[in-house]
Amino acid sequence: MTAIIGIKMGNEIVLASDGITTTGDTYFHISNKSSYKVFEVIDSPKHFVAFTGDVASFDFLRKSKEFSFFEGRSNVTYDYLVKRFVPRLFKISKKYALLDVNEKRNETLFKFSLLITTPSKMFIIRDNGVVIEHNEMICAGSGQDQLAMKYLEIKDKYVSPREIAIECLKSAIKFGPSIGYPITIASNIHDFEVIND
Repeated sequence: MTAIIGIKMGNEIVLASDGITTTGDTYFHISNKSSYKVFEVIDSPKHFVAFTGDVASFDFLRKSKEFSFFEGRSNVTYDYLVKRFVPRLFKISKKYALLDVNEKRNETLFKFSLLITTPSKMFIIRDNGVVIEHNEMICAGSGQDQLAMKYLEIKDKYVSPREIAIECLKSAIKFGPSIGYPITIASNIHDFEVIND
């Protein structure tokens, strides 16, 4: 299970995640950087991606030599995500069986969702391939309800999106056993950070 939150305040955007992944009823604490749910895909300017869903599928995409996040672009836009990125993502996901078919609703879904931050924007690509741009806060995963409630409760009490993200994730961690430390935090203006209990 997962809890991921993105927050934009002023000129800073933060993307943060809990540090537990699950397979069935088994929980795994993420202990090395190569397995974090939040990672940098473009260094200058900083772009980050976080994922929810099937960890094995996403890990495959992240390490695939066939698939490159954003094709070396220096800035990711809504139009690029809709017209180029999602169709490429769907094509490679289909090729490697990284899709689920919902026969009742006659739809094909990714086994994951992606949250993407650029230096000025936040996007989510839902499991159905829909791209949504958010301006203030975005959250996903099984802990998203807890994250959203805590965000609404504290958003005016802090001046730093980093502090808000940490408090929201701490709240989600208290709420459920399948969400836990370490908390990983990526920011467009600060260094990557890992917070252990």
